[in-house]
Amino acid sequence: IVVSGESGAGKTECAKSVLKFIAQLEEEAPLPALLLATSPLLEAFGNASTGRNHNSSRFGKLIEVHYSSASASASSAAATAPSRICGARIVDFLLERTRVTGAAAGEGNFHILYLLLHAPPAELCERARAALLLPDAASPATARRFPDLDARRAATAAATAAAAAA
Repeated sequence: IVVSGESGAGKTECAKSVLKFIAQLEEEAPLPALLLATSPLLEAFGNASTGRNHNSSRFGKLIEVHYSSASASASSAAATAPSRICGARIVDFLLERTRVTGAAAGEGNFHILYLLLHAPPAELCERARAALLLPDAASPATARRFPDLDARRAATAAATAAAAAA
């Protein structure tokens, strides 16, 4: 299936609909759901705000879905079994690399850059760390695994201060 069209025509949403349809056909297979789960990540790295569309794809992608078919030497019951998804590959291309260093007037950069700039505050990160049972940076276990952690933190703080002063 080839999905093509002008900017803002709905190609990304159409491709998602096709994948959702395939996922419904393959209810027990995890692969279609995994393919759908890649969309937000790919869009964060490859979509940007333009004059025509706030969430415009600035890249192309090819999604190959691989199917297995019943073997000709298989029993007659297996030969009539439907094909199943056995793999997939996503290839992206034509990313607007120039947008990283500067966007045209009235346009935005890739969404991932804004997401990184709006990272959660330290307090929220610490609550998430506790909720996920991640080791506390000050714990003896962490100190044993990362003996130079304090030196790394000091070096990072000094580099950040120097960059801010420059």
